[in-house]
Order: sequence, then C-alpha cells, then structure tokens
Amino acid sequence: MPKMTYSKYKDSILLLFFYTYTQCGLSIEPELNAALAERFIDYNPQLQKFIDSQPKIDLDDTKKIKQQLKNLYYSRFKNNLAEIPENLNKVITYYCNGYNPTARKFGDKSKPRAKKQDWTNVSLRNILHAYNYRKRNNMDIEDPLHVALCKNFYNYDAKTRTMLTLDQITDFSKISDIQIRNLYYRNKKNGKKITESLNEELANRFSGYDPKTETFGNKKYAEPEITAQTVKTQNKQFVVTKQTVKKQSGVTYNDVFINGTKILSNHMGTEIKLLCDDTVLAIHGTVTNDVHYSDAPTWLVYDTQLQSLNPQKTQTYSGYFVQIKHISDINGKINLFLDNKTTMVLSKEKMIRTADGRRFVLGSGTKKTR
Repeated sequence: MPKMTYSKYKDSILLLFFYTYTQCGLSIEPELNAALAERFIDYNPQLQKFIDSQPKIDLDDTKKIKQQLKNLYYSRFKNNLAEIPENLNKVITYYCNGYNPTARKFGDKSKPRAKKQDWTNVSLRNILHAYNYRKRNNMDIEDPLHVALCKNFYNYDAKTRTMLTLDQITDFSKISDIQIRNLYYRNKKNGKKITESLNEELANRFSGYDPKTETFGNKKYAEPEITAQTVKTQNKQFVVTKQTVKKQSGVTYNDVFINGTKILSNHMGTEIKLLCDDTVLAIHGTVTNDVHYSDAPTWLVYDTQLQSLNPQKTQTYSGYFVQIKHISDINGKINLFLDNKTTMVLSKEKMIRTADGRRFVLGSGTKKTR
C-alpha cells in the first residue's frame, strides 16, 4: 500500500488531515507528523499538536472539504492509476457518503461503509477532543464514544451524555478528598449553598465536619482533621510523587500524589516545580480528564492548604478555564502569566507566612526543576 508524500501538498490539505485525524481519534503517522513539523513552526512533533498559535481551517464547510478530497483523489491517485492509501481512504470515508472504502471509489453505494470508530485504544486527549468537537457542532455522541467516555471520565454523565462541572456532580464516589474539599471552600468563598449531597459526603469523609453548621469544627474555613481518607501532613511535609501510568505515541501519562492521595490522573508530560521556599507547588503539563481545560499544556498551582490557586474563570471565546501559561520568579514575587493577558502575583513573604511551617517535598524518583 503506498504512503502519502505529504510534503507535496499545500497547507490546507495537511491541516485537513491533522484535524480530521484528531477528531476521529486516528493516529498521526510519522510522514504526516514530519510534514507538519517542517511546514508549521509552532507544531510540536513530540506532542503532535500546535503549541501557541492554531492554524485555522473551517471543518464545518463540508462542501469545500469534500471538493478538496475529490480533487486530491482524482488528480493525485486515480489519474496516475495508483492505489489509494489507507489514511486518505479513512478521511474520504469520514466526509463523503457516496464513497465506497472497500472498492476505494465514488458512486458505488452497494458496499458497506467503513466500520465505526473503535475508541478502545485511543488516547484520553483525543477522546475528550472528540467529545468537545461534537458538542460544539451539536452532534450526537455515538455509542462507542459514549462507552469510552463513561469508562475514562468520572464527570461524564451517562444519562445526559454531557460532562458535568464539579458543582453539578452528585455521585462523589470517584472524586478525591482534595477535590471534595476544594469544592466546599469554593462554594463558601463564593457564597454558594452547600448542596444536600455534598453536605452528606463531607460528613461521611471527614470526622471534623459538622453537617448541621456546614463547617469544620469551630472555624468557618478550618482545615479538615487527620483521618484515614484525607491528606495528612507528615511532620508538616506534603510529599509529592508522580507515577507513570502509560506511554503512548511518545507521550508519558502520569498520576500525581500528595502523601499518597491522588490529585491528578493521566496527566500528560508532567513537570513539577516547588516555589516560595517550597510553600507553593506548581505542576506543568496537559490535563486530560477535565472538560474545563483545553488540550494545551498549562500550570496548576497549589498552596500548603492544598487549595488550587488557578483562577476558576471561563474564557468567553473558548469556554475553557483561564490558564497559567508561564511562571517567573523575580524580586521576591511569583508572577503567574495567564492566557487572557493578565498576571497574578504571589508574595513570597505572604506564602511562607501563611504556610506556617508546612512545606512541599518531592518523593523518591520525582525530579524537581527550578
């Protein structure tokens, strides 16, 4: 079977293949990966994605796309009496109803179309990307994709076939203690009512929580006491470790733990920094299982109360949370540069004072970068 010589095609064709493969959950073969890296300066062949700028192509204009594919089909292959490569065969099948993938030609509708996409071995990033694409375009979530979403994302609701925000979740069985506690703090801070199901879950998990007053002990925002299920400090230390879950297409997926409690699952390309004399934990990489984050790498930042310092604000144009793109340590201040062109500033002095002796440390085998 011949391979595609992608370097001969114009930018729009390369992008057409890239975006279609991403939406369909197809792997990007080395030839296309190399051509994208050569053609687009912002394309990262290791991550197989565009880092900052995102070249535009209107994938909703199916009429134009079909015409491009037919031109490619007829001019490049059929006129030269060459075979149609499997990758081109899949893309044409995806867009063109009148195309027979078995016979590799148009006009023969008597043969069955290609099988539905098998999501079994597709990366979490591509599954989430496929979900977001269908929601943006008011498309149905097909059954195979539905099964993959149910299996891999705790906040996917099988009844409505939609991703739930943390505030909407009523089944907390798959949510960590840290997430539950952060949800409580966020609701209190924003003046939101604690739901009945959340109140009950807090009472079940934390012995220091009073469901009648909806507080921990006598303090309104007190830290939960040292129970078997909550993260405990060890001599005022929070030990941070990461564990590789799998490697796929040259990318490493990790789980991240604090004192043995998982705070991140299937986190991609994980890099860990400790800031402000180890009172601030910063984790860089791609969040793969939270619909609020795009598939671009971002920083997640935590203080020694184990509360996230990331802004919980949604971008109006994308629907994703505002992300921390860069961190700098200058003149006693930590600057968090956000992708909405604003900056958050953390005072080292204040973070150290608030920590009250608590510190993050890296567990065995976990590398720290400065």
